[in-house]
Amino acid sequence: MCWLAIAAATCLILCLAYRRRDEKARRRLELWVAGLILLSEVVKELALVIAGEYSVYYLPLHLCGLAIFISLVHAAKGWTFTGELLYSTCMPGAACALLFPDWVRYPVFNFLSINSFFVHILLTSYP
Repeated sequence: MCWLAIAAATCLILCLAYRRRDEKARRRLELWVAGLILLSEVVKELALVIAGEYSVYYLPLHLCGLAIFISLVHAAKGWTFTGELLYSTCMPGAACALLFPDWVRYPVFNFLSINSFFVHILLTSYP
């Protein structure tokens, strides 16, 4: 429940920050959030490789993994299609992942658990 409250607060803060900016600043915020999502995923992948725990399961081929790259393309190009795809498919998927997480098998303060919540909160907030 705490993570869902954090998700709601993060989404509200990002939406208010986005709304109060001009077009150029909005573009920078989009790039910043998309870059932060990618950076978080790269750090997770590197941590798993260093720990010797990396497996095929961690490849970013799930919907949320693909949403990371779609967010980057949208932030860089601003295409309507990528925005619609994020809003109609990726955001509901990330929201469902927050409501029904499969990473709770890890302890609450485990890096993978925190990172998964963090990435999914940003993926839900970005669109």
